[in-house]
Amino acid sequence: MLRVHFLNVGHGDCTIIKHPSGRLTMIDVNNSQDFDPETFAEELAEEQRRQRARGTLLGGGLGGVGFGSAGILGEYFAVTERAKREELWAIIAANAVAFYCVAQWDSIATSGIGNLFKHAANLLPVGVTIILTTVANALISSDNKARLVFLRWHHALPGHRAFSVYAQSDPRVDVARVKRALGNKLPVDPAQQNQIWYRWLKETEKYPAVEQSHRDFLLLRDYTAFSILFFLGFGLASWLFVESLQARLLYTVALFAQFLIVRHAAATVGARFVCTVLAHKTST
Repeated sequence: MLRVHFLNVGHGDCTIIKHPSGRLTMIDVNNSQDFDPETFAEELAEEQRRQRARGTLLGGGLGGVGFGSAGILGEYFAVTERAKREELWAIIAANAVAFYCVAQWDSIATSGIGNLFKHAANLLPVGVTIILTTVANALISSDNKARLVFLRWHHALPGHRAFSVYAQSDPRVDVARVKRALGNKLPVDPAQQNQIWYRWLKETEKYPAVEQSHRDFLLLRDYTAFSILFFLGFGLASWLFVESLQARLLYTVALFAQFLIVRHAAATVGARFVCTVLAHKTST
């Protein structure tokens, strides 16, 4: 028996045909970049339900959905979160090894690097510091991580400056088309910029370039938070457990340099992420 199913997929219609032979044919028609009103309302209600279930209703977005004062940029893509977790653990491990080497500075100087891991008990402060750093990072909110990256207290998320700053400086963004899409007037209010940009993000997040840029920003944003915790945690531990003053000073400077470099990289990638969304939106 021939079966034909008609599905509403939000952006258009999808037809599934099951042939008597058992073969399936799918005809998918995407006729818009935007959801139809009914589907948009369903998506909005579902997103709000998920936010209430997490106990975090996002503020400042379209109908309550967006990157507001409590918005968490990384929570929308679980796969992205899992992908960056391994890289963050590699970063933690590298910093832990660096701290252990500094802690054994005198031993290396007198007995050589071959004597480095003979005293396993010396790994205790490394493990304790890793645990404390990981817990502290979990307690840092997404907003505070954005404040660390962009060095501003209010309107710290990159979407707050999407049209007034970033769109003007990226050659990939056709500002004229952006204006036409917004009624020939660019928004100035940071909250409004963030709302519109987030809506465009949801419309373009399927593009590989947007997804990769998003992932890179989330990774570097969290690395920035870890780096300031490394500076405080490992830096303090070095002054407690490392005898050499020279080693302590060099290590502390290196930790602070790591924070400065990673923070700058995160801010750069964050701006590029915003513009990647704008470029894809105006090119379709």
